[in-house]
Amino acid sequence: MNMTTKNIFAGVGVRTTFVNILYDELMKREFVTLADVMCIKRRLPKGYYDNNPKATLSSEMYYGDLKKASSEVVEPLTLREQIREVIKRQMAQYTEE
Repeated sequence: MNMTTKNIFAGVGVRTTFVNILYDELMKREFVTLADVMCIKRRLPKGYYDNNPKATLSSEMYYGDLKKASSEVVEPLTLREQIREVIKRQMAQYTEE
């Protein structure tokens, strides 16, 4: 019986691997693409998909899992930033009064 976990960083599987790689790259505060994450997973040099015209990211095995993992990581971070901006605006209004 497969047990699903609510923690996207825990577990075994390809999507968990992608989640961890993507999170690590984002925490470096550098620009990262899905192609970069796939390169790290496959132990290829960054820019492999840019420099090799015959290699396409969308034809790679587990590309769907990579897209799902990216939304699982990026959406909560985006929401966090939006909440931070709302709080900032509310604090600014409060201090003006």
